[in-house]
Amino acid sequence: MNYHLQFSKDHQEPVQIIYMSEKGVLSQRNIIVTKIAGNHVTAHCLLRGGVRIFRKDLILSAGSRSSRKKIS
Repeated sequence: MNYHLQFSKDHQEPVQIIYMSEKGVLSQRNIIVTKIAGNHVTAHCLLRGGVRIFRKDLILSAGSRSSRKKIS
């Protein structure tokens, strides 16, 4: 997972994540990472259309956009 996040940051390429909110709601998002600091990832979220801060411990998986299938 860390590899994909760092790759997105270094190359400004989207990465697909499965994220669980603090309330336990799952979402699939495509993000472009701009900063990794400690347990937080700052990224442009293509789903929400803006900058978001994600907790790394709540990112369940990360991978290239082409290698993931949509969850329902």
